[in-house]
Amino acid sequence: MQSQFSLFQPSTDGLEIKTVVAMAVYSQDRLSWLLNAVESVLNQSYTDFVFVIVIDGDVSNAILAFLKELSRNESRVIVIISES
Repeated sequence: MQSQFSLFQPSTDGLEIKTVVAMAVYSQDRLSWLLNAVESVLNQSYTDFVFVIVIDGDVSNAILAFLKELSRNESRVIVIISES
């Protein structure tokens, strides 16, 4: 069976996940929209969550670079790339 997703995230061994916030990013999305959405989610007063962002299809290089950097710098963010 072929893997359907690639994951950009350091090991989450021992992480207990209580709440998952999920969002999909698509080919027609703009970086400015994504920046606003991510900022809104991460700046909430409730912080005990994992933010899963799924890249569903081709996205711009700028969006891909932003999401890779975000997942490296923000421990609550997990970026998944859909392979199919």
